[in-house]
Amino acid sequence: MKQVLGDEAYAAALAQRDLAGPDSSLPGREALDHAVTSAGRSCLAAWCAQQPPAIAQRIRLKLPDNPELDGPVVPPSMSGARVLLIG
Repeated sequence: MKQVLGDEAYAAALAQRDLAGPDSSLPGREALDHAVTSAGRSCLAAWCAQQPPAIAQRIRLKLPDNPELDGPVVPPSMSGARVLLIG
C-alpha cells in the first residue's frame, strides 16, 4: 500500500488511523487502481463543469475520450465510503 500511495500519503494515513472504520480487507491493487482513477476522473469532470466553457474544452482536448469525463457530472455515492482528510 505504501508503494501505491507514496510516503507522504501513507504517513498521513497512519497518523490518522484512529479515524479509520472497522477492519476490512483492502481490494487488490488492480481494483484499487481502478477505483482511484475513476474517482480522479469524476473529480476532474466536476471541476471542468464549474469552469468557463473555454477552459473546460481546452482541458478536455488534452485527454482521451472517456465516458466518465464526457457524460453528465454525477455526485459520487458515499455509501460505504471512508474519507481521509489530509491537511
